Amino acid sequence: KKSKAVGQRFREAVEINRSLTVLGRVVDALVSRNAYHVPYYESRLTTLLQPAFGGNARTCVLVAASPDDRDGDEALAALRFGQRCTRVEN
Repeated sequence: KKSKAVGQRFREAVEINRSLTVLGRVVDALVSRNAYHVPYYESRLTTLLQPAFGGNARTCVLVAASPDDRDGDEALAALRFGQRCTRVEN
């Protein structure tokens, strides 16, 4: 779409976006506190990050956002994700 990726790069971009979507669902489940299921095992990324979300772990999330007007929607979504991450408590 926006990246104009084709072939193998397109498939990689799809997998990255899927992993980031699952990461957002994990954060939402942790923030809600009454979630029955936290989908850690739905992507490799969240499986690897699972220890960073619990116990005595201290995790820092950096959000990169473009100041370009064309990227406004993506920048806003990234900032909202960062805001949701601040509400995760161990």
